[in-house]
Amino acid sequence: MRAFIAIEAPEKYKGKIREIQKQFSDIGKITMTKEYHCTLKFLGEITEKQAEQVKENLRKIKMKIK
Repeated sequence: MRAFIAIEAPEKYKGKIREIQKQFSDIGKITMTKEYHCTLKFLGEITEKQAEQVKENLRKIKMKIK
């Protein structure tokens, strides 16, 4: 499977992101989506076992969001 690690964009920014996307609609196909995220790391092709290991390690991360 192709996998990546990402953070979902906060709801309050999604409208602004849509506005910015619309500004580029004349230069090519833009896929509008409801799920905006910021990719932190593209992992590429990984096995199911590797995906489980990644999830397990990510669960150990503690962070405070302001």
